[in-house]
Amino acid sequence: MKNLLTKWNSISLVKTIFQVCTIVGMFGTTLIMPMLMKKFDYKKIVITTCLAGFAASVVTTVSGYVTNLSSIYVLAPFIMIQSIPLGVINVISSAMICDSLDYMELTTGVRENGLGSACQGFIHKIGNAFSTCGIIVLYMVIGMNPQDMLSSETIRFAFDIDFGQRFAMFSLVSLLPGISMLLCSIPMFFYKIAGKNKEKMLADLKALGMPYGVYVNPYTGYIYATDAGSFAAAGALVQWSPDGTFLGRHKVYINPAHFLALPPDGGEFTGIKQVVASDEPKWTNGTYDLRGVHMSQAPVTGVYIQNGKKKLKL
Repeated sequence: MKNLLTKWNSISLVKTIFQVCTIVGMFGTTLIMPMLMKKFDYKKIVITTCLAGFAASVVTTVSGYVTNLSSIYVLAPFIMIQSIPLGVINVISSAMICDSLDYMELTTGVRENGLGSACQGFIHKIGNAFSTCGIIVLYMVIGMNPQDMLSSETIRFAFDIDFGQRFAMFSLVSLLPGISMLLCSIPMFFYKIAGKNKEKMLADLKALGMPYGVYVNPYTGYIYATDAGSFAAAGALVQWSPDGTFLGRHKVYINPAHFLALPPDGGEFTGIKQVVASDEPKWTNGTYDLRGVHMSQAPVTGVYIQNGKKKLKL
């Protein structure tokens, strides 16, 4: 009978139950994420699920403490709930990286897809390293041998260890994940690529993909593109350096389609080279039309110039 109890109350069985609950929560969330992402922006989804996961982790921890960890099956539903944010973050993290790359392209003119993938992989590895080290350190603090925990041949009766050790191990999969979810939700309150900001960013990127006008300054090599927007309000002018570095985006007049480049400082801005006085006699007297053409006599009606004064006949 004791062997049977040992089998069904061993640490390995508890670990398996936790893993199954976690997989169910994460995988189920992954299946419904496409539908959620169509209705809500990433910011709301992450904040809501992380706070819900934190609440579920607190309930799980308190319930485990109150029940003296007598039944893992009572805690299983809460474990699945607190696994939901893990599925959300696994899916949305990739989508948020794409949004960040879009923002980089809009503000710098460069899209570093490789940089986004590299940062994601690096962060995952760092997170796994810290979590593994934390678990080992906690085992050592509560007086348990981490090597025994990782051995597939070691089966320990769950109640052979004192309640403090069992609750500390339980906290690793109940309370600590909830705290990490709460911490993850904090920077999301300051995440700006969401809602109307994201819509505007995507609209600006689309406009740059089909600019209203494109121009290269023949004197400096700077590159310009214009966006007409709705064709009824102020447009935009985007500028890059000759090497493609993004320099800025500026508001301009409606439907900006024409460019004029002036020479650098020291250049000439007119086709007139010099002013030479004419040797022809000055016509101080006489009658002229408004174009300066001499007239033999004043017109019957209209505007004309006579003896240096403008006159009007009706």
